[in-house]
Amino acid sequence: MHYFKDLNSYRWLSIGLCLMILLVAVGGSLGIVWMRTQITGTAKHVAQMERDLRALDNDNATLSARMARAHNPEFLITHMPAGLRPTSGNQIVWIQASAQPSYLAQARQSAPAEVAASGSSSVSFDLALLNQPRDPQP
Repeated sequence: MHYFKDLNSYRWLSIGLCLMILLVAVGGSLGIVWMRTQITGTAKHVAQMERDLRALDNDNATLSARMARAHNPEFLITHMPAGLRPTSGNQIVWIQASAQPSYLAQARQSAPAEVAASGSSSVSFDLALLNQPRDPQP
């Protein structure tokens, strides 16, 4: 009787071990399939990124060549409009950072009291676009 009891427990133990081996084998094979799928997807992504990088390198080289050609003095001379000429002295506006320009002082006097009292200064760069002659102040 004792012999059958041990045989029965060994039978269940061997069945359990076979199920564990089967479970590990199935899990391992599914893991390998999943890893191969991930590797394939990553390889496709890397290949796409390499193609994009080659296209960007080609575009960068093309733009660099165009910029180099555009900065060439001969190219600039040939594409210069007929009315383009060097700036004259009355077209240049000099602004000193420490000095307060007269137009800013006039704007503060005409501004509301709270803006004038706040002491905030703003310089408008649209004065360079006006066609009024200015005295150069180096």
